[in-house]
Amino acid sequence: MFDSTVPGGPKLHSPAPYTANGFSYNAQGLTNDFELILGGPGGGSQADLGPTSATLGLAYLTHGGYRAVPTAYNDGGETGETVTGATVAWASDSAGPAGVAKYGVLTNGPTVLRGLWNAAGPVGATRVSLPVTPGNAWYVFTPVATSAALGNFLVPEPVVVPAVYGTTFHLTPGTYKVMAGLADYTPVSFTLTVGSSPIAQTIHLRLNLLEGIYTALWAFLNAQLAALSYWGYGTTASPYLLFSNQYAPLSPVFGVYNDYVFPVFPGIFFHGTTATAYVYGGGSRIAWTNTWQYPGPYLPATDALQSWFWDVSHIALVSSSFSGWFGSSTYYPAVFDTFNGIFYESSHDLVAADNFTTAGDALLLFSGGTIFGPVNVGGGNNTVWGNYFWEVAPPASGLAVSPDWSGLDVGLGLAIAEQDDLIYNNWISTPTTAWMLPLNLYSGDPFLYTDTWNISVQSASIVHHAKGFPFTPLVGSITHGNSQGGNYWWDYGITNPYNGAVNPLGQLPYVENAVTWIVYIYGPAYHYASFLDNGGDYAPLT
Repeated sequence: MFDSTVPGGPKLHSPAPYTANGFSYNAQGLTNDFELILGGPGGGSQADLGPTSATLGLAYLTHGGYRAVPTAYNDGGETGETVTGATVAWASDSAGPAGVAKYGVLTNGPTVLRGLWNAAGPVGATRVSLPVTPGNAWYVFTPVATSAALGNFLVPEPVVVPAVYGTTFHLTPGTYKVMAGLADYTPVSFTLTVGSSPIAQTIHLRLNLLEGIYTALWAFLNAQLAALSYWGYGTTASPYLLFSNQYAPLSPVFGVYNDYVFPVFPGIFFHGTTATAYVYGGGSRIAWTNTWQYPGPYLPATDALQSWFWDVSHIALVSSSFSGWFGSSTYYPAVFDTFNGIFYESSHDLVAADNFTTAGDALLLFSGGTIFGPVNVGGGNNTVWGNYFWEVAPPASGLAVSPDWSGLDVGLGLAIAEQDDLIYNNWISTPTTAWMLPLNLYSGDPFLYTDTWNISVQSASIVHHAKGFPFTPLVGSITHGNSQGGNYWWDYGITNPYNGAVNPLGQLPYVENAVTWIVYIYGPAYHYASFLDNGGDYAPLT
């Protein structure tokens, strides 16, 4: 609440405690201003917006009603939870929220920093339609400062936008350089001069395997999986074989992060696909770190991006490598978006013969759920076989990345919160090996899952296959022994120095009963917790 200085309003009786004008700084070194933010779900995380339509009013209340702030920009500061895919333009009429005369208009498109009202930004946004084939291509928009006035408020950084969310954008008037491209397709570049009239331009990309992987791989339809493959028909007998020929790190437009160093884009993101497809010899996409945003110059030069699989089936990750680091301020073991690989609400998938060298959390599989109703909806019946899980030290940099709290090594290899998975013949050497969560991660409701961590002890020469993947023989022992059965746990038979778990030889099933980590995170009220429960190994490979 501020004292009014509006002409004709109440007199100012005492100085306001501070002035919110965007130029005055508080004791924390942050500007005193008004902000209306769009954010991710918490913990410094990131959200990507699809097709969007909204109006935003940023105003203060006077004796005569709401009055728009004197000037505005479509960018904020010190906001850990952020979004991409939002174009914020402005309008000046009577249609604003609560009658505000000047207001923001939110649509989907590139997030370009501009001044809005009274900050030299042009009013309005123009519809630009850019249909592209294949439909999961990427656009890179680079705004061009076309006048001295706009040059003061327009940041000419390239901004990447995925076509899977739509190909119609709303751009504020000005000039843009645009690149449309997709891994293993020849990119197309052109210039757009945006005025007040709608623009439509159709783009066709040509397959060219010499290009290699230079964009992230996203697919929301089976046909989009086909566009990312060099062979196959998406069936059990003829699966899609996806591109794996990355010759150089991805452009730093894919290595962007938010204020809390949370990565913006996963390198692989499949959503809702059902065709059979192999990510073979691929895995985490390496991208250059974005150095033009703080604290880029103080971070490692590259990062391995996440891999997300949401509501998919018949995806095989085989002989691939997964890694990556996060800013230390974004990593909490109780927040489950900092895993290198995530399967959410996905069934009948295979993770086999992969190498997870994580600087934090490696692999998470969890079911869907509803807030007011069933808590175990979707997900499960996946096979995890023959994988290595290691923790590696985060790369050296001027700032902290990945978890290392007070010398406590808190890396986690495998987390499961879904039903009926088969998990065996894996080598798990992360400080805390695995966690069977006793709750639904979507809703937070308690739930005890039942998964299988063994097959009957038998000769290592016997060949098995996960259902739907006849071309991937599951044969041999992760320890190169003569038998196959359960998993190899590095701390079986010792007291784990990182989390206090005690697993004496001969005690079966194996259960990772961590004591230190859970106290560190949740406080002294919790002295003991079973990380691996409702399963474990009745036949550990030792």
